[in-house]
Amino acid sequence: MVMLELARVNIAVDGRPIMHDLNLRIESGEAHVLFGPNRLGETSLLTAIMGLPRYQVTSGMIRFQGQHRAGLSIDERARLGVDWSIDGPQHFADSDSVSSLSSVLASATWLPSMARRAIVSG
Repeated sequence: MVMLELARVNIAVDGRPIMHDLNLRIESGEAHVLFGPNRLGETSLLTAIMGLPRYQVTSGMIRFQGQHRAGLSIDERARLGVDWSIDGPQHFADSDSVSSLSSVLASATWLPSMARRAIVSG
């Protein structure tokens, strides 16, 4: 089952276009990490998906659990299981990105233990 799908999504912040034609598909049971340099748009994308008012999806389609959910409030989206967190580099100052990510995923209680072991062992 598709948990989250974005198709040709355009996003604006305070009416100013910032992202164009985004596509993403996350199946049930998958875990995805948005990882990139500052100001690339990871947080803006997640903020728009969560429905914060300054971040508008100006065109395209976002579906949660197979249904168009554009009119849902932030708390209604959260009850569907859409959530996000931000970690800054200060958490990983003494290790490289791959080992840092492995450490985070190894402790991710929302992942089944078999998936945590597979991710960490490579």
